[in-house]
Amino acid sequence: MTAFRHVLADSLPVEAMAIAIDENRAALRFLTCLRGGELPANVQERPITELLTTERLAAPFVPISEARQVFLDEHGERYAIYAEAVLDKRESPYKHWWKPGVHLVFHYDPARGLQIDPKGALTSLSKRNTAELIRHLGGIWCFDLWVRNSDAPLTECSRSITTAPTTKLFTNLKDLGEPWNAVDVMRGGNSKWLNLDYRLISKAPVVRPDGWADFIFEVVDGRTGQRAFDVSWDGYRIEPVDGYAPHRRLSVVNGVGHFRVMALGLEDGETLRVKVANMFQTSIAECSLRVSSQI
Repeated sequence: MTAFRHVLADSLPVEAMAIAIDENRAALRFLTCLRGGELPANVQERPITELLTTERLAAPFVPISEARQVFLDEHGERYAIYAEAVLDKRESPYKHWWKPGVHLVFHYDPARGLQIDPKGALTSLSKRNTAELIRHLGGIWCFDLWVRNSDAPLTECSRSITTAPTTKLFTNLKDLGEPWNAVDVMRGGNSKWLNLDYRLISKAPVVRPDGWADFIFEVVDGRTGQRAFDVSWDGYRIEPVDGYAPHRRLSVVNGVGHFRVMALGLEDGETLRVKVANMFQTSIAECSLRVSSQI
């Protein structure tokens, strides 16, 4: 189930921003208001509605002195882009990341401008949650996307957008989402309902030494806990902490996958522990069962 969240902050260190989304692309732009003075001859003046395109208009970071176009709003105020990030799910590197459960973070790097990275790649070693990650990155957290069905339009991704009364927003979105207080969001642990969740269960609680255990892996909705029938992907990985898995790649069709693991070399009283991983996380679900000859 697609979910939209609108995070309400007291203030953001951004004067204005523009967010645009279509079926294949998403764009975030940070803007500054140009007050007074004549425009240089080489600067074009355009209507503010042109900021609502997902086409690339600028670079990740643009010094104001190098801006070649400004955008005029209905009040006669001029805005220039000083940072931009455009995601196109059909192009590299994004098409390689566009898999179920991937959380994409639009973040501002003072050295490189606006960047887009999978949260899992940013936190695979530190294990930070999203709130901790954003504090580490400097606190400008305006836009996130969560991929659910990689074949669906980008408009069907879950998303989070942060606004503040001190930051002007230009957007083509009609629904910013369910309102959340930024203080609550930044405590951490309050974004799981926007993404997929996972369950791994064994068909039996016990396995014989050197016997086979059958497992069921389910992809479920992060809010409802119901199976995500719209999710199919063959890129999950089986990671046996103990025992032996003859196949390490796991295919999920309509939200469910099945596999077997052998309790190879395990003795009576030991534990067979198995994990499932995805592209950026080494464990999204795990299950343990007792090894016993008394079955």
